[in-house]
Amino acid sequence: MRRFTILIVLALLVASIAPLSPATFAKNNNAPIRLKATTFSPGLGEKPDIPPGLTVAAPPRGVPSYFLVQFSGPIQPAWTEALAGLGAEILDYIPEFAFKVRMTPAIAGRARRLDAVTWVGIFQPAYKISPDLEGADLLRVDRTAAADAGAIKAEIAAMGGTVIKGGGRSLTVQLDPQQVPALAHLTEVAWIEAEPEFELYNNIARTD
Repeated sequence: MRRFTILIVLALLVASIAPLSPATFAKNNNAPIRLKATTFSPGLGEKPDIPPGLTVAAPPRGVPSYFLVQFSGPIQPAWTEALAGLGAEILDYIPEFAFKVRMTPAIAGRARRLDAVTWVGIFQPAYKISPDLEGADLLRVDRTAAADAGAIKAEIAAMGGTVIKGGGRSLTVQLDPQQVPALAHLTEVAWIEAEPEFELYNNIARTD
């Protein structure tokens, strides 16, 4: 009897320290998604507080767009391989356990059915706007790797904006603040912030 009791205790101890399976983790995944613009926990039913005019109900059918995909825990290679196998392009890692992903709405629907995926949501225009943008005279606009720089410049010009300079994937833009939501709605615009102001320090040499 004593031996039987010891075996039961040992079994309970092993069960208590055994790692959670992905399925178990998924049911209890309350990890937040930490974006530059906002933080929210889909597993708790939280939704970010998005101002009017900065959401997209659904991307155009058949057209690649940007989504957030959150997994059930620390990322395993097999999980990202399964997502990529659907035809999704996995981009930036987003804490916690999430990625920004480029894919069509149809692929997004299939991604939701993957065992290790706990949440899929549209990468909303609101997520692209820095909280510290108010009062900025010039904007720094980062475009995605898939963007056509000429097309984005033309769209900015159509809004009444002016591209002051551009290098790499960033543009310095002068634009009416009222047009910032329209700018954020451009699919291939990745991020909008105030253009950094640089100052010289220690630029005067001391002489004897």
